Amino acid sequence: MERPKARFPSCPGQELWQIPALLSGAIAISAPAFDIMRPPPPHLLDAAVSSPVRNVSTAKPGSPALNCSVRNRLLEALVANAPAGERVERSLSKVIADVTANPGGMLRAELAWLAAGARGFTPERADLFACAIEYFHTASLLFDDLPAMDDSTERRGRICSHLLHGEGFAILGALALITRAYGLLGELVSNAPCAVQSAAHRFIETCLGTAGLINGQAFDLNFQKSHTAAVQATRVALGKTVPMLRLAMLLPVILSEGSACERRQVNGLSVYWGLFYQGVDDVMDVGTPASESGKTAGRDLPLGRPNIVRQFGRKGARTYLDRLLKLAGKRVSEMVEGDSAAGYLTEFQGKLERRWACVEGRP
Repeated sequence: MERPKARFPSCPGQELWQIPALLSGAIAISAPAFDIMRPPPPHLLDAAVSSPVRNVSTAKPGSPALNCSVRNRLLEALVANAPAGERVERSLSKVIADVTANPGGMLRAELAWLAAGARGFTPERADLFACAIEYFHTASLLFDDLPAMDDSTERRGRICSHLLHGEGFAILGALALITRAYGLLGELVSNAPCAVQSAAHRFIETCLGTAGLINGQAFDLNFQKSHTAAVQATRVALGKTVPMLRLAMLLPVILSEGSACERRQVNGLSVYWGLFYQGVDDVMDVGTPASESGKTAGRDLPLGRPNIVRQFGRKGARTYLDRLLKLAGKRVSEMVEGDSAAGYLTEFQGKLERRWACVEGRP
């Protein structure tokens, strides 16, 4: 039987059936035994491409008091748990101190903290988990900004660390944060039963190693525009952006011995949110100045990196992101209905909706 073909309205001739198949492959695989870079199965996730777009919002505004409380707590924890101190070489210590004291939006860290709390972690253990996630993410940004990668000059509203302290110290700072993050995760995993520990360690490697983030970065560096560029761009996002959200959301489920159904639900949501977040970043790279985004803009085009605006056009990119957000909202509703402890997902969905509205210039 011939495959159905779906096209974005602003991309004449661009066949996109492969993209929902890629999404479907990433969502359907049961965690932790999956490799998100493997070839996807042939069936389609029709809703991702062909369903009509409606202005549907399942999210309610989050509690400002809660957001402020969690953020302040995490700001203190990031500094307190950082691998810096009097015995650390001065320039290296400055790199670590600078990036941990200026952590940006901390979206991943807050999500990790809330996910851990929902699975029964104490606030102190949730602090350690959130710090580990943020350290991994910050280290990846230190590497991203280097001349050999994105060659950026600004990050989080400040001059990049490699320009302030030198490339060598930026690299060492990133390695120090990664080492500390693994140490913190080790503390958390060590309290679980042996079988759970093994599954957790395999899952962490899957997210961060050559089956996940590192491979996604490699595809990003070696991106080649072709007739399958839209599929390649989605594959890069699945490898580069989704794994960190997946780790933040799914590791607490694994450590608390959640069911296979719970794992599939969380895994699917992490794919929707990760692709959406990367897509919004692509849109901002094209149309948002550094004064607003806090980082060097307009890097994707000159570096030949994947960007959904380049692949789909502005209208197609908007349609793609609207549909991802709609799918995520539907998944959140299903999860919250079945588990009252998952209410934080509604708040987080609202954050993403407000972020998208802000980028689009909607009130």
